[in-house]
Amino acid sequence: MHPLQPSSRRNFLRHSIILGSGLLAGPSVFAAGPRPNSRFGGVQIGAITYSFRSMPVKADDIIRYCQQCGISALELMGDTAEAFAGSPSAAKIREWREAVGMEKFVELRKKFKKAGISVYAYKPNALGEKSSDGEIEYAMKAAKALGAESVTVELPKNSAHSKRLADIAAKHKVYVGYHAHTQATDTAWDEALAQSPWNSMNLDCGHYIAAGGANTSASLLALIEARHDRITSMHLKDRRNKDNGAANVEWGKGDTPIKEILRLMKEKRYRFPVSIELEYGIPRSISIDCSTYLNLYLKSTYMHPSQSSARREFLRQSLIIGSGLLAGPSLFAFGPRPNSRFNGVQIGAITYSFRSMPVTPDDIIRYCQQCGLSALELKGETAEPFAGSPSAAKIREWRETVGMEKFIEMRKMFRKAGISIYAYKPNALNEKNTDGEIAHAMKAAKALGASSVTVELPKDPAHSKRLADIAAAHGIYVGYHAHTQATDTAWDEALAQSPWNTLNLDCGHYIAAGGNNTPASLLALIEAKHDRISSLHLKDRRTKENGGANVEWGKGDTPIKGILKLIKDKGYKFPVSIELEYPIPAGSDAVKEVTKCVAYAKEALS
Repeated sequence: MHPLQPSSRRNFLRHSIILGSGLLAGPSVFAAGPRPNSRFGGVQIGAITYSFRSMPVKADDIIRYCQQCGISALELMGDTAEAFAGSPSAAKIREWREAVGMEKFVELRKKFKKAGISVYAYKPNALGEKSSDGEIEYAMKAAKALGAESVTVELPKNSAHSKRLADIAAKHKVYVGYHAHTQATDTAWDEALAQSPWNSMNLDCGHYIAAGGANTSASLLALIEARHDRITSMHLKDRRNKDNGAANVEWGKGDTPIKEILRLMKEKRYRFPVSIELEYGIPRSISIDCSTYLNLYLKSTYMHPSQSSARREFLRQSLIIGSGLLAGPSLFAFGPRPNSRFNGVQIGAITYSFRSMPVTPDDIIRYCQQCGLSALELKGETAEPFAGSPSAAKIREWRETVGMEKFIEMRKMFRKAGISIYAYKPNALNEKNTDGEIAHAMKAAKALGASSVTVELPKDPAHSKRLADIAAAHGIYVGYHAHTQATDTAWDEALAQSPWNTLNLDCGHYIAAGGNNTPASLLALIEAKHDRISSLHLKDRRTKENGGANVEWGKGDTPIKGILKLIKDKGYKFPVSIELEYPIPAGSDAVKEVTKCVAYAKEALS
């Protein structure tokens, strides 16, 4: 729990977890430390440690979570294993992987085994096309040292890479399980499987269903049956199909045939393990009354019918508690209230920065609390599903008719957590959108408490005029964002059309454009146009001459400190959005990197 929370509350939660799990599973479960067992009806239920990403993921933490959840097998992410083995900074990770011995990985396997937990798959960030052969060799050796039969990695677009991985895997007798997102089809793995018997499937059932089209519950079950001998592990989550919005949802509320998948595996006696992958938005408030859990989940039948009621309940309760109650302070609605206004300058972030993670409102609030962010530019992908948006085919009609009640509710939800929304960026402001959709965007922005919407700078000035006219009717500014087409005069025509047209100036893209765009000209542009800037994007990019790459703050050519000092010294009131676009280093995540950016800004403004 968060260190600021009272000890009594922490103890109460801990005792409730133990009491609830103990009552449901019997007195022997926690005698001398719980040894979990999640093999039911012959089917090994495990979890990918990514499910615990909102929490510390050291080896001891993972063991504790498994004991609390009743999980006895894992797909282990590289961030846990490599940290245990003494991995260095990202800049030195390749050299370390190519040279590191396996002693610490063997030690880690023994540590898990002593706790009653096996590792069946290993997923380090060392299997991509840019990884060296030495790094790939390391991944295979580490997997074997951990006791895993396979490594897992995203299905490559380049078939030459799956052949390369298979050839190295064959030397070490470790399978490569390829994972797919919504590009999954019945034939997506065919080429890789044909290349080598060491290539296999890490089938994600939720993503398969969310892809829609020909992917149905029936076709998924048929695919599992047809390919069962080439599946080394499987991810299980509940997602709605594409027509229903494709959201990740709590088990039993989506379109993934979870019960049928598990029943098929049990009846056919398939031996590959199943990884629970927690991706739906963790509820912000969960009752900790054990009787409430019993009443709420007593009829749960996600596990196999042959299980006893007590054991089934034990797993359900433990999973919910372990993945929910222990997931962090924001779940209880009394987590830390962030403050990222430093010396009069409001530092915020665009929620696009968290695109590598789930982006429900609950998730975003938790990330803000972890990063210390008190203000946001909110993307439509977070707001619209919360408000009940339908499939893409029906989104236009929905936008034109939906009320603002859920957007107001969301504003209050963020405000209660100490977070304001200053800009809203839905995919509803383009030339192909109707006037009704654009009016919806303006109304939603107001309901969320935002003073502006943001959109890419149109090539056709008639569209920026159209947006301005609708914006004026609602009293909302339109902030135009530019990429490397940005120049000192790129916004002039739009600004001349209406006082409601403004700049959503991206400083990194401006610098990357090169040519006449320099740090000095950027600072001059901000000073000259400060009264027409509604918000500003901050990232570090190198100039065109230096390659134009997005890099960690302080390593590029964007004058971040100079920009922040100018805003502070001049008393400009527009907010600054951190936009995380550089590659996230191995062992890190978007929250950790945005936190670094917040700290950088705070130091620059001190």
